Amino acid sequence: MSLPLCLRRPVSALYAKSQTDICRVLLNQLITLIPGIDQCVDTGIDITQDPVNMLLAICREGSGLCLLFNAAKPDSPIGHSADSDMFPLQQFLKACESQLDLQPSDLFTIDDLEHGLPVQV
Repeated sequence: MSLPLCLRRPVSALYAKSQTDICRVLLNQLITLIPGIDQCVDTGIDITQDPVNMLLAICREGSGLCLLFNAAKPDSPIGHSADSDMFPLQQFLKACESQLDLQPSDLFTIDDLEHGLPVQV
């Protein structure tokens, strides 16, 4: 599966910016490309004032990651359903392994998000 062109935007212009600016730009692009991604968490966080924590909340909750995954038009879309005993975050990680052929060592873990462990790039 290949990402649509709209999801493969260059981010080279972001390198000279702060973490807050990078998160703000990323959130704005995600909101533009993936309708509803900013609505998937009810945090009370103002995106314009705190884009870092809003992006983190979207990742921690998992539904936003499922929306992002599905925007890439996979063979098998994912999402939380009553038939599934997996949380959205678990579904996202499992789909990355099974549909994108990523190794567990290439992915973050649920503990990484919960405890703020650094992610190796």
